[in-house]
Amino acid sequence: AGAAMLGATMSGALAASLDTYPVPFVNVVEKEYDYQIIFGAKGLAEDSAAVTDIVTGLDGVQVAGAGTSIADTEDTHNEDVPLTLNVVSTNQLKSPITDGEINTLIDSTISFKGKSYDVEEELHFSKKDNVTIETSLSSSDDNYASEVRMEVPKNSVNYIYSFKKAITMSDASTSDELNMQFLGKALTITNVDKDTEFEAQVGDEYSLKEGTSATVEGQTVTLSKVGSDSIQVTIGGKTETINKGAEKTFSSAGIEVHVDTIFHDANNPERNEAVLIMGADAVETVKDGDAYPGGDDSCDNHDPNDVDCWKWIVKNLLTNSTTSTTNNVTGFTYSGPTLGLQNEFALTTFARGPPGAGEYINLPNEYVSFGYESLTVKDDDYMTLTLDTSTDFNAEDIISQAGLAGAVPSPTTAVLITSNKPDSLNIDIDATSFILNGTVSNDIETDNIYLVSNATSGTDTEGGDLLVFYEDSDNRKQWAGKIAGADGYVNNTPSEFAYIDFGSVAGTSGTHITISGEVVRGEENASINVRIVPADTDLALGMDNITTYWNLTQGATSPNSIKGLGDNANKEEASEINWGPSEKTLGTKDEDHRSKFGIIIENPTTNGASDKVSLQIPSDMVEAKFVVKGKGAAVTSGGQVVIRSLKTPAPSATDAEITAIAGQNVILVGGSCVNKYTAQVLGKTFPACGVDSGLEEGDAVVQVMDNGAENVAMVVAGWAAEDTRRAGRALRNYSVYSADLKGMKVKVEGVGLTVNKVSAAGAAAATPVADADATTTADAAAA
Repeated sequence: AGAAMLGATMSGALAASLDTYPVPFVNVVEKEYDYQIIFGAKGLAEDSAAVTDIVTGLDGVQVAGAGTSIADTEDTHNEDVPLTLNVVSTNQLKSPITDGEINTLIDSTISFKGKSYDVEEELHFSKKDNVTIETSLSSSDDNYASEVRMEVPKNSVNYIYSFKKAITMSDASTSDELNMQFLGKALTITNVDKDTEFEAQVGDEYSLKEGTSATVEGQTVTLSKVGSDSIQVTIGGKTETINKGAEKTFSSAGIEVHVDTIFHDANNPERNEAVLIMGADAVETVKDGDAYPGGDDSCDNHDPNDVDCWKWIVKNLLTNSTTSTTNNVTGFTYSGPTLGLQNEFALTTFARGPPGAGEYINLPNEYVSFGYESLTVKDDDYMTLTLDTSTDFNAEDIISQAGLAGAVPSPTTAVLITSNKPDSLNIDIDATSFILNGTVSNDIETDNIYLVSNATSGTDTEGGDLLVFYEDSDNRKQWAGKIAGADGYVNNTPSEFAYIDFGSVAGTSGTHITISGEVVRGEENASINVRIVPADTDLALGMDNITTYWNLTQGATSPNSIKGLGDNANKEEASEINWGPSEKTLGTKDEDHRSKFGIIIENPTTNGASDKVSLQIPSDMVEAKFVVKGKGAAVTSGGQVVIRSLKTPAPSATDAEITAIAGQNVILVGGSCVNKYTAQVLGKTFPACGVDSGLEEGDAVVQVMDNGAENVAMVVAGWAAEDTRRAGRALRNYSVYSADLKGMKVKVEGVGLTVNKVSAAGAAAATPVADADATTTADAAAA
């Protein structure tokens, strides 16, 4: 099929077949749409919804994109969020998420007591209790090592069903039910007499005829008998009689059955039927803070997939006004009648399993999910930066030329800073407190930098300098300059004397990593601090420093050399590596750790025992691709984007607006009764309605035929308007049914808009379209 699709896009259409759909209507090689969609003017209101479904499916076709971005679709929304930052911080993810971002969420109307009310679903992430993507260093739990995990505090996620028109919910009753779709399931409110409490049907609705069965919670439920005021239900061999309006619980099966409506005909038992509300819970009184129905009311496991770990928000139900949710650094507040859910679980420790890359948290019914899909920097896009001791540093010729004879013993021990990427270390000739040796106009590029101390200890008051050497392109050592020390027993001024130039990390502003050095002097000893200092517009300077501490040998009057990493050479010590403004000690950590910028500090204990620090530096500040998606939505990533993110399709048109269809790929929506071009390609006289259409009651079909030598015509039609819409639904979710979209014609089986399956329906007979265009002028004029 893949080979066929590629051929179709490169050399014109193949013989008409659904096997290659969505090709040829989308050219996946050229990343272009290639179709005109036409629906019948007579079916304008009904068939335009099917048009929307078909177009949505085609808009989501994946094509090669630039880079590794994730594309927004109607069912997904994403944002690249810096590590450790609240996902809804300024300039990050929008909150609340609504229908504008996720098509799954409702933005529509409901009917209550003869009036229409605007309603909207909202997903809020707290600005107080932050959902964040944490590292082992930023989190209170360092077991993450070099991984990053999404931490979700308690009450950090709110799903809100919002009334945008003032409503009097206390008017709800068994005779005037307030019906809504809550998290994708029917919720029928039958009584409201308190601000924080309501009575409702919360199970799923089933319409069964006498003697038929349904599967509920994995169990077979049979409507055994229907009477005028009661019914009999059998589950697992147990039969119970239940009166109309009442409910009973089958404890052994874990199912509650509520009788909503009974249809009884004593003269014709085949018409006996009942509407039942069934589920783990069917009917209940819901109070603010209750668990979502279907569980055992315990959230001890902090499992997001346990419905008990989602608690009801029920507020102000007796207030006749609109719903408003305030989300700020003090928490959530609600005004007006508010129904919703919030998370009771807290995933803030490694033991509770906060989600990693590609793992999602689902709201009940898997209605909406959120998580981080991946990191923005690939695993192979890092450079290795090492800080080590060079025990045989010898630069006698340089020292002599620079007038440093006697100030630096040769050979001596230096701190060696090395990158595995050519010319990725730059010495900043304009750095504060750095005194340049000689005159150069450009920053110095190198792979190796040596730091040599000429500081002394004891009672002298001479300031110690930190000398900076580098290797040139011929591997010769050169003296770049020095970081000047201060007189007396004080530290010299730190200097960010160098910076990393790798990928998007460059310079000393924007996204950058600088290397800072200083000499720390005491009465009897001296040491060198070398810091890696990352910063970005979303990461303040000093918040992610990695500081390494190098002790010097003691010498009362002669210059000191490097003794080793930490106080003792060749031994791991906690304080020899510190992180962040709090100077969290890392030297005895025996696993990798990751910083806020995304730098990986490789096994400090093992490396520290050899007086070495090894860092993996990303090519850009690492962010997490945070995604919110609707039920069943797929995330498009890994260099793939949806075609709608690159191109805009041609607008749809009615059959009255189009004069001819030959020589192009066309999608014809609506049957031969409402769309003259459907009649044309099927060889029928327009309008061909009822049995003349070739369809039977309940039919929904998708069929294709050649439209000349290079193009295809596809018909999407049904016996009734909702059947056409069902066929459109199948094409909206074409990837789900790809294994069944075969041959020239298929049936889309189901009831109403619900697709049960797609099945073969045989080949379609059709009149050649090119000829038909020339012979239907009279029909077109009549239409």
